[in-house]
Amino acid sequence: MDQCILGSIDDGKGKCILIATVYASTKFVERRALWDFLQEHCANLNCLLIIGGDFNCVLGQDDKKGGKHFAFNSSAQDLWRCMISCDLKETRFSGPRFTWTNNKDGASKIWVRHDRFLINSVAMHLMPYVLTHHLTRVASDHAPILLKLFEPSASTKPIIRFEDTWVSYHQTRRIIRAKWLMKAKGSAADILNRKCLKTLRALFFWSKNKLQELTNSKFKLEASLLQLQNDECSEISGSDYNRIINKALKLVHAWGLKTLSLAGRSSLIKSSLGTLITYQLAHTKVPLSIIDKVDRICRSFLWQDKEDHGGIHYVSWKKICLPKEQGGLGIKSMRMWSGPVRARLAWHSYQFPLQWHNSLLREAYGDSLDLVVSKPGRSWKILQDGWRSLKGAVRWKICDGASVSILKDTWLLDQRFEDWPTFYNASIDESGRVGDLLEDGCWKESEIRELFGQCLAEIILNITVFSDLGADKPELIFSTLSNSVSSQVFGAQFKQQDERFGWLRLVKLLPRETMFWWRLIHDAIPTQDWMVRKGLEISELCVWGCLVKEDLNHIMYHCKFSLKVYTVLLSWGFPLPCLQKDSMVKKEKVYHFTQVDTLFLKTVYQIWLNKNRKKHADGSVSPNMVAALVLGNFNLVNLSILWKQWDTNRLYPIDYSWCPPPSKWLKFNIDGACKLPYRAGMGIVVRDATGKLIVAAGKQLLHWDVNFIELQSIALLKDVMNDELLGALGIIIEGDNQKVLQWLYKNIHLGRWKYNSLDFDLSFIRNFHHVILNFMPRRFNRAADFCAKQALNSSFCWKKEDDFNSLGVFVNILKEDAFRPP
Repeated sequence: MDQCILGSIDDGKGKCILIATVYASTKFVERRALWDFLQEHCANLNCLLIIGGDFNCVLGQDDKKGGKHFAFNSSAQDLWRCMISCDLKETRFSGPRFTWTNNKDGASKIWVRHDRFLINSVAMHLMPYVLTHHLTRVASDHAPILLKLFEPSASTKPIIRFEDTWVSYHQTRRIIRAKWLMKAKGSAADILNRKCLKTLRALFFWSKNKLQELTNSKFKLEASLLQLQNDECSEISGSDYNRIINKALKLVHAWGLKTLSLAGRSSLIKSSLGTLITYQLAHTKVPLSIIDKVDRICRSFLWQDKEDHGGIHYVSWKKICLPKEQGGLGIKSMRMWSGPVRARLAWHSYQFPLQWHNSLLREAYGDSLDLVVSKPGRSWKILQDGWRSLKGAVRWKICDGASVSILKDTWLLDQRFEDWPTFYNASIDESGRVGDLLEDGCWKESEIRELFGQCLAEIILNITVFSDLGADKPELIFSTLSNSVSSQVFGAQFKQQDERFGWLRLVKLLPRETMFWWRLIHDAIPTQDWMVRKGLEISELCVWGCLVKEDLNHIMYHCKFSLKVYTVLLSWGFPLPCLQKDSMVKKEKVYHFTQVDTLFLKTVYQIWLNKNRKKHADGSVSPNMVAALVLGNFNLVNLSILWKQWDTNRLYPIDYSWCPPPSKWLKFNIDGACKLPYRAGMGIVVRDATGKLIVAAGKQLLHWDVNFIELQSIALLKDVMNDELLGALGIIIEGDNQKVLQWLYKNIHLGRWKYNSLDFDLSFIRNFHHVILNFMPRRFNRAADFCAKQALNSSFCWKKEDDFNSLGVFVNILKEDAFRPP
């Protein structure tokens, strides 16, 4: 065997020691011969066995530093099986951890522990103190190793006298020096005797006091340890949260109130102040006084002008803490946020019931969080509180229907029957269960039609019953692709949206501009009229000398300074629309916003800033400068639609560009659409490198979650697949939902092809040679968007021009996408 030398020695007492010296090959295939040799000659031995040398293999990440990350591959597995088969254990070691290096510098340097000693159980029993010494590496890239078999006999320590202990303290030197320098009378022997006595007496009393100090310190330490143990075992009190409160106050002081805008303060509250106590809310019972104190700090920081002077609270804290769709700023009130953050823990307990902590709680209190127990623990109380909040954000997947209430639980689409705007038979028992509507895993059709009518009955009968899964299972109403579980539970508390604020999410404004228009909708802009109504001003006349009442309508449309700014922009080639405040702010639904509308919103904001400069004598600017500031904060590329003609000095309108795929590739554009009530459509458009349409399809379905619809639109690829599509060199999947594409990209690399274990399968994508995912804005995805909206009415599949020639809008979109300027 060229990788091992095997021999035996006699210890002189009749015992045989088998010793093997190893120098393993660098190739793991050749090392297998070594492992087979050791298993053949060293397995099932009753004698001492010692194997040492260079194994050229590592068994864990701790044995390697630098280079590629350790993987428990077949090479390490072979060595591990050999050690198990031969009953080998690795010895302890001392010295440097690594025994080999590649002798390189910087990031290329690698350290590995290749050299080691292995012994069997017999040797371990007879030599319990065996130890491997890693010696210093001298001329080789390997460090020599030395095996120490027996522990040396301990040397007897000499008796330490207490006088020697005194000398070890520096204080004793000063005591001896002071006593020795004292003057004494008598003979030399008397003087020496007196000085020794005084020195010993001083040292005696000093050591007694020192011992007393050590004893007191010992008692204090024991008392501190006892206090720590009591604090650890006792419940958390309000004083324990003072550290969090002090940290919040320090943050507010450090940020500097004068240098932050209202939008900046709102962002800091959401990212920093509002998260200081989130972990404690989820895992402990925080006193309401602490929660209210954190809210007060956030509220004061948002509106406070100076550190010692509170500002005007223009909008109530209750409205501020609403979601943005409801007209708030999205700041979480700690009182309303405690339930949603605990809901995440409750959802985790349902998703992973076999985990150690969850299994212990279920064994102690039961499987259902709805159960009432006599003396629940703190953990069970937190989970039950989270489950009560979670109920509004989950629906039930019907299995046996025994745990789902017909009226009070969500199992039909995304609402409870109590919230449905429809009629049903009043004879339904309030305590009735969905299981009463099932028989042998199927719906009782006649009974359902009698109780719910034809329309609801058709929807109920189309619900899949998973009778083979046992008990009913909860699932989130909305997917987690866009919002976390806690955010979904928090949003479920607010059912109705305030349409007055919907248009703020459609326009792209700077944070300060968005905050200005948010305050304007809440009538929280301090115009002269507003100040007079609040009793803060006497005159309500415009500061620009218009001699009329200054309100929001006047500032935007009738103020002479505002009209001058609009005139300047018009002379520069930027016409503004004749919008009214009611059409922007009070209109119930706004679906589209042009770049011209955005320019108007930015202009009003700059006019308001200049009005404040005028009022506070802070150096107001001219209308030309205001117009320049507006355009300076605006992306002029997006204004290319304003130009009537294009030439070499003007921008081409890129809003309608669509990039074709490479030659012999195909591009799949996907999109989804959702329209109340529960009307959803998926659209897909397949085109080649010339922009020619291969197929366009749309599918109608019943759903409410836009992210789920867009994800399922990818599954629509399977319905349009054919030999022509599979023969392409590769495909490019484009969509305007970045969350969906990120999820798909991540799971393609992880080999996960199912959204849920029971939902649609996307493994068919592997049939294509190459797949590229690409995100694009919606304005570049107009063809798929058109198909998705067309599918809201009915499903379709267009493969010939005659199928869609009657749809002039779709034809124009295809022509504009395929057109390329010379």
